[in-house]
Amino acid sequence: MGNVSVCCSPADTSLEQKESHAPKEKGPGVADFPLNAGAPDLGPSAPAAVAGALQKSQDGATKEFMIELQKGELMKIGVDVDTSDGKSFLIEKINEGLVQNWNLNNAEKVMEYDRIVEVNGFDGLSHGGLDKMVQECQRNGVLRMKIARPGGYAP
Repeated sequence: MGNVSVCCSPADTSLEQKESHAPKEKGPGVADFPLNAGAPDLGPSAPAAVAGALQKSQDGATKEFMIELQKGELMKIGVDVDTSDGKSFLIEKINEGLVQNWNLNNAEKVMEYDRIVEVNGFDGLSHGGLDKMVQECQRNGVLRMKIARPGGYAP
């Protein structure tokens, strides 16, 4: 389908890229995620309105939330991701690591088929794109990630 990345193994913090040509089933809601949607033209008062709308998954809108991970030496983020849309990391699998620890300690869970759309303020659409997001994931320190989930899907 696309590039599959395993993010941050203890021995090598670079992303491992694997090409997968086998057809995959899409996860719940993946087909409905607006992959090619551009950024809307928002007025000065729009951020508050958009933030409120993004938090409502019951009405079918995309839900976004932030997680914060503290990454140290030899720590894994612990997700397998697909980067084939060129804009985000589609979480295909959650492995042992920081995201799994987040899920154990927080009410808002990261799920398979969620998308990481921003890391430390960098998104896949800005200068540097996914490469900059990958670089941020490889650094030690605080990782602030914006997670997007298609509407209607909740843990």
